Amino acid sequence: MGVFDNIIGGIVGRKLLAAPNGGRKKPADPLPRPVPFDHVTAFEVGPPHATLVCWTLHPRRWTVRIVREREARGRPDEHHPPLPPSASGENLRAELVPGDLIDGPARGTVFMLHGWRDSVLEKAYLRPLACALADAGFRVVLPDMRGHGQSTGEFITYGLLERWDLIRLIDAFRTNELAGERVALFGFSYGGNVSLLAAAEDRRIAGVIAASAPHNLRAVLPASVKAFKPRLSWLVSDAALDQSFLTARKRTGLDLYESSAERAIKRTDAPVLLVHGERDEKIPLAASHRIRASRPAGTSTLYLPGEMHSSYFGGRFPLLRDSCIDHLGEWFGKN
Repeated sequence: MGVFDNIIGGIVGRKLLAAPNGGRKKPADPLPRPVPFDHVTAFEVGPPHATLVCWTLHPRRWTVRIVREREARGRPDEHHPPLPPSASGENLRAELVPGDLIDGPARGTVFMLHGWRDSVLEKAYLRPLACALADAGFRVVLPDMRGHGQSTGEFITYGLLERWDLIRLIDAFRTNELAGERVALFGFSYGGNVSLLAAAEDRRIAGVIAASAPHNLRAVLPASVKAFKPRLSWLVSDAALDQSFLTARKRTGLDLYESSAERAIKRTDAPVLLVHGERDEKIPLAASHRIRASRPAGTSTLYLPGEMHSSYFGGRFPLLRDSCIDHLGEWFGKN
């Protein structure tokens, strides 16, 4: 490995670990609670210590419509959060209209995990689906993962620490009687990887919906570097990427090669639904193929023609919503 690769690898390694929120020291005070959330709470996890902020929706009637931006009644407020552009490039918003709380116990609790460098407040793409799940009778919890958004954390680890953070959140919600014996997970991209790694460690997880998830961090890095830094990707060789993992290990004591959803799925009996856009420009569809090939039994797929990394949250919302509700209903048992 040459000197140049060592230098580039060191830079990439530090970038890989960098907390997207700059290593926030403490959550905001007071914690913001925008539409559509019922509660916001902070939980302590670790080691290493982090404070995770979680927003919760209780079962409630919601009307959710995906509309073109120009149709959002001229009110781009909290009730009309922006969504990723559709596959055709149209700017979309979600119209969220709340109704009454649903009487009786929740059908189950679903934890929804955002993508890399996203957060619950800054990126609204999970909110329409969260409302739809609440309308179907589920309690929905959306945490900012460590180093993201309002949560704290010195660095991120692509599921190696985050899986244990999630398990401790499950413990906390069960202690507060806000989750039953079993829970389900929905994770997008980075969050999909975290969800599968967590399911490999905790049999209380009744099922996982992994959307646009990478199969293996090291394997998808070249495509991700090209997608996020196209002008600089030619500088980052395979040797430099290997060096970046060595840099990360020196900093954290963790081996990022272990961030592998295709290995994790072999270690869980939980049913899994893989969702992926067939034109995904950041995490290629082949990633979901690899995850499913690792454990075909109990793994189903929803591959969306023409859709990109996150465009289906708007353009294919009804299909995504119905598929998620159907699978969650099976996993928790229909009332």
